[in-house]
Amino acid sequence: MSNYGVSLILLVEDEAIIAMEEAMILRSEGYEVVQAFSGEEAVLIAGRRNASIDMILMDIDLGNGIDGTEAARQILEFCDIPVVFLSSHTEKEIVDKTEKITSYGYIVKNFPPIILNTSIKMAHKLYLEKKRVKESNDALAEMNENLKAVNSELIKWRLEEEKRSKELKESDRRFRSIVEGAPVPIFIQTDKKFAFLNDAALKLFGADDQADLIGKNVFERFHPDYHDKINERIKKINEKGSSVRDFFKQRFIRLDGNEVWVETVGEPVEYDGKKGAIVFAREIAAASNAGDELLAEESHYDSLFENNHAVMLLIDPESGKIYDSNPAAVRFYGWTREEICRMKISEINTLSIEEIKAEMNLAVKLKRNHFHFKHRLADGSVRNVEVYSGPITVKGKHLLYSIVYDITERLAAEDKIKSLLAEKEIIVREVHHRVKNNLNTICSFLNLQSAKSTNPETHEALSEACSRVRSMGILYERLSFSEYDGKMRVNEYFPALIRNISEAFGLGEEIIIESVFDESEIKTKTMFSLGIIVTELVSNSIKYAFSDRKNGKITLRINSDNEAFHLLVSDDGCGIDEAKNISGLGMRLVEMLVQQMGAKMKRSSEGGTSYEISFVPEP
Repeated sequence: MSNYGVSLILLVEDEAIIAMEEAMILRSEGYEVVQAFSGEEAVLIAGRRNASIDMILMDIDLGNGIDGTEAARQILEFCDIPVVFLSSHTEKEIVDKTEKITSYGYIVKNFPPIILNTSIKMAHKLYLEKKRVKESNDALAEMNENLKAVNSELIKWRLEEEKRSKELKESDRRFRSIVEGAPVPIFIQTDKKFAFLNDAALKLFGADDQADLIGKNVFERFHPDYHDKINERIKKINEKGSSVRDFFKQRFIRLDGNEVWVETVGEPVEYDGKKGAIVFAREIAAASNAGDELLAEESHYDSLFENNHAVMLLIDPESGKIYDSNPAAVRFYGWTREEICRMKISEINTLSIEEIKAEMNLAVKLKRNHFHFKHRLADGSVRNVEVYSGPITVKGKHLLYSIVYDITERLAAEDKIKSLLAEKEIIVREVHHRVKNNLNTICSFLNLQSAKSTNPETHEALSEACSRVRSMGILYERLSFSEYDGKMRVNEYFPALIRNISEAFGLGEEIIIESVFDESEIKTKTMFSLGIIVTELVSNSIKYAFSDRKNGKITLRINSDNEAFHLLVSDDGCGIDEAKNISGLGMRLVEMLVQQMGAKMKRSSEGGTSYEISFVPEP
């Protein structure tokens, strides 16, 4: 056999033009070629000529029948032939799918012949090596699967972290919504300074706006007679993280200087990354007897609990019995207040009694105050709810308050959005693949016509046209696998473009292309024009600058300053024939694009040829 043991190749490709070009390239490299135009035909041919086929080059998309991956899987069930996939797909999941079937190679279409020939030889060497060291390959495969599992776990962990972060932000928003609308004064202090006040607290202090108090020392609003006691309570909350649930009677000093009697309780809280306290206050008269204080307490309870639009429950954490419910809870659950107060929370919460007990313990011990549950309603339906819960003392009883928010519609909307996004992603990927395949078909057609042409000028024109199409294809591929916002980074596009030019001309070590790109972002419309300009100028240097010698260097630099972008393409060759270069289609195209961009181009022939182009990008 010739070509390192590979003689007969089965080429599976449903696009006739692309198949003709690929077969022509393979035969020019000395291979015999048998062609199949569908997955089913490939399976039949492999079955009939199993012993004589040395390798299979398989496209992935093969029309209406089975695709290339399924055809390869069926073939490998009855014969051992190295299969190399030849496709326009570059998506990770597609490549991963082929690797699960066979791992002899994956070639992206529009390859230079040398890349294809080298890939075939390497695939055959791998095939022979695989036979000799199967046990070693099995061990490596197992290691690879372990790495994939670890990577999957890392991705899963990251997604869970993002979900928790989103839930935390949503919880904060719900918390603010509930607290800001509460009819009782509530404020948060961190580092002994006001960090947040709801409208009722602003009114209590006589302030018109948050800015009047945020960042100010809370002791400025506390009467000096109570500073020592208040300092002890703040230290207990801020430093020890302990609650102060006993009502503390004191005087607040309003901004107008007047004093107001209040009672306060506090709970530890973390706000904007700082430890502090959330303080609940209630205005009272300077009560002269216990009856007055009791009346003030009952008035406060009615205001906070009865008139709140949020669903609120008070629960005995020991027995799970519902101590009380507000009118909003009656409207939400559908039972009367008397019926709810005869129930246990386990009759509403779908968790088991043991699970409910464990969750309430977390709330009692202040280890957690935010929960997601499913709650039953009187009509038998079940709703997804978000619950904020914590300990509270009401009329001498130690209870748990629960503020309940119905999130059923929100979760359904989120699921719908996820489904639509997944569907959209599938459609977009299919469109991307079709566009890339069409560009590949154009390149294949141009290559076929170029190979058949005997006119050197026609051959060169068709090759240059193919190079321009590939330049567009590279830009499109970068756009299709990035978060498109109308711009692209220079260093994401041009390295691939230079590799494409080098492969197209078959550059070796004699001609070196040195390139420097910064991370500047340019609009894709401008990037497209720059790509064509660079392709034309670098191609001209390769073709004409080193006609008198074999070695040379081409320099490409793209960078920006505060005012403009700068492109430099230069070589150390003998210079370019002015008449031949300027009159060509390529240079006319360069000059037209430079003018269209509103750029300035400077040409120099000292020590070779260089082009300097400067332009101010669109905002």
